[in-house]
Amino acid sequence: MFTPSPDAPTPDERQRFLRLLRTALAERRFQRLLLNRHEGEDASIERLTVRDIELRGERALSFLWRHKTKDVTKNHPLDEGLALIDALLGRDFQQAHLDTLAEEVQLRFSRKGKPLLQVGKKGAPPRPVKTPAAWRASRRPAGTTAPSPGSCRPTVLSGATSASRTRSRASPRSCRRWPASGSRSTSSSRSSARRSARRAWTRRARRCGWLISARARAT
Repeated sequence: MFTPSPDAPTPDERQRFLRLLRTALAERRFQRLLLNRHEGEDASIERLTVRDIELRGERALSFLWRHKTKDVTKNHPLDEGLALIDALLGRDFQQAHLDTLAEEVQLRFSRKGKPLLQVGKKGAPPRPVKTPAAWRASRRPAGTTAPSPGSCRPTVLSGATSASRTRSRASPRSCRRWPASGSRSTSSSRSSARRSARRAWTRRARRCGWLISARARAT
């Protein structure tokens, strides 16, 4: 097992931060670098934002200097930009925040100038919430489609045998036949008309029978 000698210098937190920055740029995982807590000569500077861009087919670093009254953008080649960031850390800016695709790295300097590094992993993106229609679609067997409202077409599964295709089954919910509006009132009026006609015929028959019996008694 290799044990480093006590005389070998160990990289400090500032050098680790610069190494993480170079690795993120080399692996195309770099998103943004933000430098704040400015303590340089120009008091109008608030912060510096660095982004990875491409100019004329070559990679470069875009420096956006945010002042109190204006913004100044300067583009530098990759190596020149990294050297400038190395010179600014701990001298003009006392805090740096690095965003990559998988990590969030923060470097800050104490009042005594000691660098402190924090590395955190980014959480997984939230899972999309399924709507009721999407949930029903995921529960539906493969090769089937949702029946349209009011249709009684049988559902046929893809890949089924000829015997199962002949025994098609319609959905009871989609094939339910409700009476049209006003049909119940129409049927009730028809039945009441039949009953009144039957009562009128009965009264007429009884009257005819009474007249026949009266004539027979008179003779």
